[in-house]
Amino acid sequence: MKYYLKIYGLIIAQHFKSKMAYRVDFFISIIGMIGTQLVSLFALWILFQSIENIDNWNKWEILFLYGFAQFSMLPAQLCLDHCWQLGNHLQSGTFLKYYMRPLNSMFYFLSEVFDVKGISQLISGIICITVAVQNLEFSWTILNSLLFVYFLFFASFIYSSMLLLASNSGFWITSSNPVIQFTHKMRDYAHFPMTVFSSGFQILFTFVVPVGLIAYYPVNVILKGGDVGVGMLVVMVSSVAFTGLAYLSWVKGTARYEGTGS
Repeated sequence: MKYYLKIYGLIIAQHFKSKMAYRVDFFISIIGMIGTQLVSLFALWILFQSIENIDNWNKWEILFLYGFAQFSMLPAQLCLDHCWQLGNHLQSGTFLKYYMRPLNSMFYFLSEVFDVKGISQLISGIICITVAVQNLEFSWTILNSLLFVYFLFFASFIYSSMLLLASNSGFWITSSNPVIQFTHKMRDYAHFPMTVFSSGFQILFTFVVPVGLIAYYPVNVILKGGDVGVGMLVVMVSSVAFTGLAYLSWVKGTARYEGTGS
Protein backbone atom coordinates (compact mmCIF):
# COMPACT_ATOMS: atom_id res chain seq x y z
CA MET A 1 0.00 0.00 0.00
CA LYS A 2 2.80 2.41 0.87
CA TYR A 3 4.45 1.68 -2.48
CA TYR A 4 1.27 2.44 -4.44
CA LEU A 5 0.55 5.60 -2.44
CA LYS A 6 4.03 6.87 -3.23
CA ILE A 7 3.60 6.14 -6.94
CA TYR A 8 0.15 7.76 -6.98
CA GLY A 9 1.51 10.87 -5.29
CA LEU A 10 4.18 11.18 -7.98
CA ILE A 11 1.60 10.67 -10.73
CA ILE A 12 -0.66 13.41 -9.33
CA ALA A 13 2.28 15.79 -9.00
CA GLN A 14 3.20 15.22 -12.66
CA HIS A 15 -0.42 15.63 -13.67
CA PHE A 16 -0.63 19.03 -11.96
CA LYS A 17 2.62 20.08 -13.62
CA SER A 18 1.22 19.19 -17.04
CA LYS A 19 -1.99 21.10 -16.33
CA MET A 20 -0.12 24.17 -15.12
CA ALA A 21 1.76 24.27 -18.41
CA TYR A 22 -1.50 25.69 -19.79
CA ARG A 23 -2.56 27.78 -16.82
CA VAL A 24 -5.28 29.79 -18.53
CA ASP A 25 -7.02 26.63 -19.74
CA PHE A 26 -6.64 25.10 -16.27
CA PHE A 27 -8.21 28.03 -14.44
CA ILE A 28 -10.98 28.45 -17.02
CA SER A 29 -11.89 24.79 -16.49
CA ILE A 30 -11.97 25.26 -12.72
CA ILE A 31 -14.10 28.40 -13.02
CA GLY A 32 -16.46 26.62 -15.42
CA MET A 33 -16.98 23.73 -13.02
CA ILE A 34 -17.51 26.09 -10.09
CA GLY A 35 -20.12 27.86 -12.20
CA THR A 36 -21.87 24.53 -12.82
CA GLN A 37 -21.94 23.83 -9.08
CA LEU A 38 -23.31 27.31 -8.38
CA VAL A 39 -26.11 26.76 -10.89
CA SER A 40 -27.10 23.59 -9.03
CA LEU A 41 -27.09 25.46 -5.72
CA PHE A 42 -29.13 28.27 -7.27
CA ALA A 43 -31.74 25.74 -8.40
CA LEU A 44 -31.85 24.40 -4.85
CA TRP A 45 -32.26 27.96 -3.52
CA ILE A 46 -35.21 28.57 -5.87
CA LEU A 47 -36.84 25.37 -4.62
CA PHE A 48 -36.53 26.54 -1.03
CA GLN A 49 -38.24 29.83 -1.81
CA SER A 50 -41.54 27.98 -2.07
CA ILE A 51 -40.85 24.92 0.10
CA GLU A 52 -39.55 25.36 3.63
CA ASN A 53 -39.82 21.74 4.68
CA ILE A 54 -39.57 18.39 2.88
CA ASP A 55 -40.83 15.49 4.96
CA ASN A 56 -39.61 17.03 8.24
CA TRP A 57 -36.28 18.08 6.74
CA ASN A 58 -35.87 21.84 6.69
CA LYS A 59 -33.88 23.64 4.02
CA TRP A 60 -30.71 23.88 6.12
CA GLU A 61 -30.73 20.16 6.90
CA ILE A 62 -31.17 19.39 3.20
CA LEU A 63 -28.33 21.81 2.41
CA PHE A 64 -26.14 19.88 4.88
CA LEU A 65 -27.27 16.65 3.16
CA TYR A 66 -26.36 18.13 -0.23
CA GLY A 67 -22.92 19.18 1.00
CA PHE A 68 -22.23 15.78 2.55
CA ALA A 69 -23.17 14.09 -0.73
CA GLN A 70 -20.76 16.39 -2.57
CA PHE A 71 -17.95 15.36 -0.23
CA SER A 72 -18.84 11.65 -0.53
CA MET A 73 -18.68 11.73 -4.32
CA LEU A 74 -15.50 13.83 -4.46
CA PRO A 75 -12.96 10.92 -4.51
CA ALA A 76 -14.78 9.33 -7.45
CA GLN A 77 -14.86 12.66 -9.27
CA LEU A 78 -11.13 13.19 -8.76
CA CYS A 79 -9.76 9.67 -9.19
CA LEU A 80 -12.22 7.62 -11.26
CA ASP A 81 -12.80 9.85 -14.27
CA HIS A 82 -10.97 7.38 -16.48
CA CYS A 83 -13.87 4.93 -16.02
CA TRP A 84 -15.68 6.78 -18.80
CA GLN A 85 -12.96 5.68 -21.24
CA LEU A 86 -12.89 1.97 -20.39
CA GLY A 87 -15.30 1.04 -23.20
CA ASN A 88 -13.14 2.86 -25.75
CA HIS A 89 -10.02 1.03 -24.55
CA LEU A 90 -11.79 -2.34 -24.73
CA GLN A 91 -13.12 -1.74 -28.23
CA SER A 92 -9.86 -0.40 -29.67
CA GLY A 93 -7.67 -3.01 -27.99
CA THR A 94 -5.52 -0.44 -26.19
CA PHE A 95 -6.62 -1.95 -22.88
CA LEU A 96 -4.01 -4.66 -23.36
CA LYS A 97 -1.27 -2.26 -22.26
CA TYR A 98 -2.55 -2.50 -18.67
CA TYR A 99 -1.38 -6.11 -18.56
CA MET A 100 2.20 -5.20 -19.48
CA ARG A 101 3.57 -3.43 -16.40
CA PRO A 102 4.35 -4.82 -12.93
CA LEU A 103 1.48 -2.86 -11.35
CA ASN A 104 -2.02 -3.75 -10.30
CA SER A 105 -4.00 -3.27 -13.51
CA MET A 106 -6.87 -1.39 -11.87
CA PHE A 107 -4.46 0.99 -10.15
CA TYR A 108 -2.59 1.52 -13.42
CA PHE A 109 -5.82 2.21 -15.33
CA LEU A 110 -7.36 4.60 -12.78
CA SER A 111 -4.15 6.49 -12.06
CA GLU A 112 -3.81 7.63 -15.67
CA VAL A 113 -6.45 10.34 -15.17
CA PHE A 114 -6.84 12.74 -12.26
CA ASP A 115 -9.73 15.18 -12.73
CA VAL A 116 -8.57 18.40 -11.06
CA LYS A 117 -11.90 20.00 -11.97
CA GLY A 118 -13.33 17.97 -9.11
CA ILE A 119 -11.87 20.63 -6.81
CA SER A 120 -14.99 22.67 -7.63
CA GLN A 121 -17.07 19.95 -5.95
CA LEU A 122 -14.92 20.29 -2.84
CA ILE A 123 -15.58 24.04 -2.77
CA SER A 124 -19.31 23.46 -3.23
CA GLY A 125 -19.38 20.96 -0.36
CA ILE A 126 -17.52 23.30 1.99
CA ILE A 127 -19.91 26.17 1.22
CA CYS A 128 -23.00 24.01 1.76
CA ILE A 129 -21.82 22.50 5.05
CA THR A 130 -20.60 25.86 6.41
CA VAL A 131 -23.81 27.73 5.59
CA ALA A 132 -26.00 24.89 6.86
CA VAL A 133 -24.18 24.61 10.21
CA GLN A 134 -24.44 28.37 10.75
CA ASN A 135 -28.23 28.13 10.46
CA LEU A 136 -28.77 24.93 12.40
CA GLU A 137 -28.71 24.21 16.10
CA PHE A 138 -25.64 22.11 15.54
CA SER A 139 -22.13 22.26 16.93
CA TRP A 140 -18.99 20.37 15.97
CA THR A 141 -18.38 18.20 19.02
CA ILE A 142 -15.71 15.53 19.07
CA LEU A 143 -18.40 12.86 18.54
CA ASN A 144 -20.03 14.69 15.62
CA SER A 145 -16.67 15.28 13.97
CA LEU A 146 -15.64 11.64 14.32
CA LEU A 147 -18.98 10.45 12.96
CA PHE A 148 -18.68 12.86 10.02
CA VAL A 149 -15.22 11.54 9.11
CA TYR A 150 -16.26 7.90 9.64
CA PHE A 151 -19.35 8.11 7.47
CA LEU A 152 -17.60 10.21 4.84
CA PHE A 153 -14.80 7.65 4.52
CA PHE A 154 -17.09 4.67 3.95
CA ALA A 155 -19.71 6.57 1.92
CA SER A 156 -17.04 7.68 -0.55
CA PHE A 157 -16.15 4.02 -1.17
CA ILE A 158 -19.81 3.20 -1.79
CA TYR A 159 -20.22 5.72 -4.61
CA SER A 160 -16.78 4.91 -6.04
CA SER A 161 -17.71 1.23 -6.09
CA MET A 162 -21.00 2.00 -7.83
CA LEU A 163 -19.12 3.86 -10.55
CA LEU A 164 -16.52 1.08 -10.89
CA LEU A 165 -19.22 -1.59 -11.16
CA ALA A 166 -20.94 0.41 -13.87
CA SER A 167 -17.66 0.84 -15.72
CA ASN A 168 -16.64 -2.81 -15.33
CA SER A 169 -19.83 -3.91 -17.06
CA GLY A 170 -17.93 -3.02 -20.25
CA PHE A 171 -16.03 -6.30 -19.98
CA TRP A 172 -19.31 -8.08 -20.70
CA ILE A 173 -21.31 -5.59 -22.80
CA THR A 174 -18.34 -3.70 -24.36
CA SER A 175 -19.95 -0.24 -24.25
CA SER A 176 -20.35 0.61 -20.58
CA ASN A 177 -21.07 4.33 -20.99
CA PRO A 178 -24.89 3.94 -20.87
CA VAL A 179 -24.54 2.08 -17.55
CA ILE A 180 -22.15 4.73 -16.21
CA GLN A 181 -24.54 7.49 -17.31
CA PHE A 182 -27.38 5.73 -15.50
CA THR A 183 -25.28 5.49 -12.32
CA HIS A 184 -24.24 9.12 -12.72
CA LYS A 185 -27.90 10.15 -12.91
CA MET A 186 -28.83 7.99 -9.92
CA ARG A 187 -26.39 9.90 -7.74
CA ASP A 188 -28.68 12.95 -7.94
CA TYR A 189 -31.11 11.13 -5.65
CA ALA A 190 -28.46 11.13 -2.92
CA HIS A 191 -29.18 14.83 -2.40
CA PHE A 192 -32.68 14.20 -1.04
CA PRO A 193 -34.10 12.46 2.05
CA MET A 194 -34.96 8.86 1.22
CA THR A 195 -38.28 9.20 3.04
CA VAL A 196 -39.70 11.27 0.17
CA PHE A 197 -39.68 8.13 -1.98
CA SER A 198 -42.03 5.17 -1.82
CA SER A 199 -41.02 2.11 0.21
CA GLY A 200 -40.07 0.26 -2.98
CA PHE A 201 -37.67 2.98 -4.05
CA GLN A 202 -36.28 3.22 -0.52
CA ILE A 203 -35.35 -0.48 -0.70
CA LEU A 204 -33.87 0.04 -4.18
CA PHE A 205 -31.81 3.05 -3.05
CA THR A 206 -30.54 1.19 0.03
CA PHE A 207 -29.68 -2.31 -1.18
CA VAL A 208 -29.47 -2.29 -4.99
CA VAL A 209 -28.36 1.19 -6.05
CA PRO A 210 -27.29 2.38 -2.59
CA VAL A 211 -27.46 6.14 -3.12
CA GLY A 212 -29.22 6.44 0.24
CA LEU A 213 -26.03 5.32 1.96
CA ILE A 214 -23.99 8.06 0.28
CA ALA A 215 -25.52 10.83 2.36
CA TYR A 216 -29.03 10.31 3.76
CA TYR A 217 -28.39 7.62 6.37
CA PRO A 218 -25.11 9.18 7.61
CA VAL A 219 -26.65 12.65 7.87
CA ASN A 220 -29.74 11.23 9.56
CA VAL A 221 -27.45 9.95 12.31
CA ILE A 222 -25.34 13.12 12.53
CA LEU A 223 -28.16 15.67 12.50
CA LYS A 224 -31.28 13.85 13.64
CA GLY A 225 -29.97 11.42 16.20
CA GLY A 226 -30.58 8.22 14.28
CA ASP A 227 -29.35 4.93 15.73
CA VAL A 228 -25.56 5.44 15.69
CA GLY A 229 -24.59 1.79 16.02
CA VAL A 230 -26.92 0.55 13.29
CA GLY A 231 -26.01 3.43 10.98
CA MET A 232 -22.28 2.86 11.39
CA LEU A 233 -22.60 -0.89 10.85
CA VAL A 234 -24.85 -0.67 7.78
CA VAL A 235 -22.68 1.92 6.03
CA MET A 236 -19.44 0.09 6.83
CA VAL A 237 -20.70 -3.36 5.78
CA SER A 238 -22.22 -1.97 2.58
CA SER A 239 -19.01 -0.12 1.78
CA VAL A 240 -16.85 -3.21 2.24
CA ALA A 241 -19.31 -5.40 0.29
CA PHE A 242 -19.64 -3.06 -2.69
CA THR A 243 -15.91 -2.33 -2.78
CA GLY A 244 -15.15 -6.05 -2.79
CA LEU A 245 -17.76 -6.64 -5.48
CA ALA A 246 -16.33 -3.84 -7.64
CA TYR A 247 -12.79 -5.22 -7.37
CA LEU A 248 -13.96 -8.79 -8.00
CA SER A 249 -15.79 -7.67 -11.14
CA TRP A 250 -12.56 -6.01 -12.34
CA VAL A 251 -10.55 -9.19 -11.71
CA LYS A 252 -13.12 -11.35 -13.48
CA GLY A 253 -13.41 -8.87 -16.34
CA THR A 254 -9.68 -8.56 -16.97
CA ALA A 255 -9.33 -12.35 -16.81
CA ARG A 256 -11.86 -12.85 -19.61
CA TYR A 257 -10.77 -9.97 -21.86
CA GLU A 258 -8.87 -11.18 -24.92
CA GLY A 259 -8.38 -8.01 -26.95
CA THR A 260 -9.86 -7.16 -30.32
CA GLY A 261 -8.35 -10.08 -32.20
CA SER A 262 -6.61 -7.84 -34.71
